[in-house]
Amino acid sequence: MPVLEILTQPVEHHRPRYESEISTNKIGGLLLGRGSTGKDNRAFIKLKISGIDPAVHRELQLFVCVASQNGELHPYYLHGDGCRDGCFFWVKQVDYRTPSEIEIKFERLAVIRCKTSSDAIQEALKKREEQVQGCLLPNGLNQPAQKYNGRNLGSIRLVFQLSFSDNGTGYCHYLQPIFSDVIADITQMPIKEEIRVVFELSVESSETTVRVSGCVKKVMKHLIIVTVPGVQMYVNTERTKAKVLVEQNLAKTEDSTNSALTIAFLPGGWSTATQMSEATPKLSLSIAHQPTKIHRFRYLKEVSDGRMGSVLRSRAPGGKTPVAVTATVQSVSPGCKLKLVGCT
Repeated sequence: MPVLEILTQPVEHHRPRYESEISTNKIGGLLLGRGSTGKDNRAFIKLKISGIDPAVHRELQLFVCVASQNGELHPYYLHGDGCRDGCFFWVKQVDYRTPSEIEIKFERLAVIRCKTSSDAIQEALKKREEQVQGCLLPNGLNQPAQKYNGRNLGSIRLVFQLSFSDNGTGYCHYLQPIFSDVIADITQMPIKEEIRVVFELSVESSETTVRVSGCVKKVMKHLIIVTVPGVQMYVNTERTKAKVLVEQNLAKTEDSTNSALTIAFLPGGWSTATQMSEATPKLSLSIAHQPTKIHRFRYLKEVSDGRMGSVLRSRAPGGKTPVAVTATVQSVSPGCKLKLVGCT
């Protein structure tokens, strides 16, 4: 009886690709093996089939597909060399020249994700069920016990099913499938190293550079949420350019060479009065009359140079009071100009 074992497990974290990221000759993003640290040091998923006997075995078949972390049917599918209909197929005719052990390495394999709408997930599950049926044990995978949505699709496993036909009857024998370790979405990868976000300000009046650290609220693989620091004690101009630097000391991951980082800025507070010079103006803005809760937006053809179309009113009783804001200004020098900008 042949034996199938996993020599190199898949990476612990991986970003499945969207269909728009792949093409006939483009994999999108390789699913690498554990131990990969970058483009120059890649490991690949590796299997070993042992116990092959030409006197008994006529043909070997290997089938690979995606399953949930609980071993259930999953809407994601495989793409790459040896893949068709979302699954990987490998067939080997056995003769006297076939060695007793064979290793299989997956050098061009990617996991493709589906859209997260309910209809798209159900359609993808139906396709996966049709593809897996008859190839895996041979009744396929169990239906998911929990309904999938955009938040619980991330963690998956690979399922490896080895079967063989014998020389006597030609009957196909299915071995018990084996599952890989869990592969979590790379966006769920915890980052333990300390990360600092620094705002580098160029102060033209003194021709100096000031570095001010923001308060990091949350760190994920592709997202940093940081509070913008108060910088009024350093600059007095209305607009100031700042270079944002992310200082980190992270080990490379399998996606580190192509990862895109998004920084979400939260509004920060003003510097305290003790930090500000007396000549620095203080400005606060509040909404005196909020806009109405319900309003019909106009089309461009409904307005002209002298025609508004319909004025956006406030929530004040009567329905005719305009939207209003109140600006409070202190310590303003004569001739100072105030500018108010509003947008949707």
